[in-house]
Amino acid sequence: MNKNIIENEYFPIFGDIFPFFTKQSQLLQEYDEVRIECYRELTKLPEINDNNGHDYDHRADTLIVTYKDIVIGGGKVVGKFPGDQHLIPLDDSELNLEKQFKDFNLDQVPYCEFTRMSILKPFRSPKLLHAISNELILYSIAKGYKYMFSVSSLAQARCNRRSAKVLGLPFEYNIHTNMEVPNHNNKYGDLKVVISSLEFPSHWKGIKTHSIKIY
Repeated sequence: MNKNIIENEYFPIFGDIFPFFTKQSQLLQEYDEVRIECYRELTKLPEINDNNGHDYDHRADTLIVTYKDIVIGGGKVVGKFPGDQHLIPLDDSELNLEKQFKDFNLDQVPYCEFTRMSILKPFRSPKLLHAISNELILYSIAKGYKYMFSVSSLAQARCNRRSAKVLGLPFEYNIHTNMEVPNHNNKYGDLKVVISSLEFPSHWKGIKTHSIKIY
């Protein structure tokens, strides 16, 4: 990563920022370095252990965000369809989503988790988050998912909720503050995290990313 570009240039310039899904190993490795850097900053932990003993990466669809030729962030979509035996990262023996969200009928519909969303600090802005959220949501609707779940800090959850509102989603983005999130292996440190959920509308077509100006 060219730190000189991050430190010396005025940015971001929207025309140079691109979110896209990829399986290119070099880009995924660079994104993972960004993710670890951001999570260390957030949790204040020297080491990051967020896979909960499972390997979700081979099932995840990964969004990469680049500024010029630099990976500055991204996120992952991990999904589950009826009949699948695997779990999404948030769903484990101590937090059974099908039981916690009985009204969602998760045993009958596809759902997914947005996870490992990260943006390098110099590039963070609500409008960039809106653009990234738009890409993740459009992709998930195209894959056929009915619901999205995520785990984040309360501040990030509120930001995600504002993003959903800006994008014009007709369903409410719910933040479940009364639901405890297991902290396996102290992966969140002392950070207080919450679960959020969103029902995807099948008819929503999203917004054009270039209509969001980034400053």
